Amino acid sequence: MEQTKKNKTIKILDKVITVAIIVLVLILLVRIFVATPVTVKMTSMYPTLEEGEAIWINKLAKAERGEIVVYYNQDVPMKNLYMFFTGLSFDDSKGDVYLLVKRVVAVAGDKVWITSSYSGYTLHVKDADGNEIDVVTGYTKDGQPVDYIEEKFESHLCQYLLGNGHISENRALEIEEGFIFAVGDNRTNSADSRNTGPIPLKQVVGIAVGIN
Repeated sequence: MEQTKKNKTIKILDKVITVAIIVLVLILLVRIFVATPVTVKMTSMYPTLEEGEAIWINKLAKAERGEIVVYYNQDVPMKNLYMFFTGLSFDDSKGDVYLLVKRVVAVAGDKVWITSSYSGYTLHVKDADGNEIDVVTGYTKDGQPVDYIEEKFESHLCQYLLGNGHISENRALEIEEGFIFAVGDNRTNSADSRNTGPIPLKQVVGIAVGIN
């Protein structure tokens, strides 16, 4: 009788452990392939996102114009494997060495260029149909229009565009298929596509959830 009770206890314990392992594996898979937290480490998206703020990203969503996107600042081999091992700690800062957070202002088919004036440089974007895209006040946060993005910035923040001569509409950079152009909301203090050029979609991890 006592042996039978022990056997039942062992079976129940075995089932509990099995369920716990399955749940843990499912959580890890969701964090690796579907959604994961990332900590904002810099001020390039301030004040939309503050340094030290934790955000969740959706890895299945498409990086569209206006979305806040998280991407690798360099090519990381076997990204999912990298995210798996760094995700084991359940630390919301995982990937911060490689990940950048910016806003998509142009997608494939869009044209990007800058113009200069005595007060600085201005970023311009037109879509494939020739419509001007508002890259300063054309976004929202918590349902309210964003009106704090600076329109003008200095030359050291747009070396890629300057160096490649994209200084007028007829010399605009056309974003190729498989790439996006992303910049920080803190336009006067952000290292982004203005300096590094278009970002390959293969380096994009996902888009921020619940933030416009």
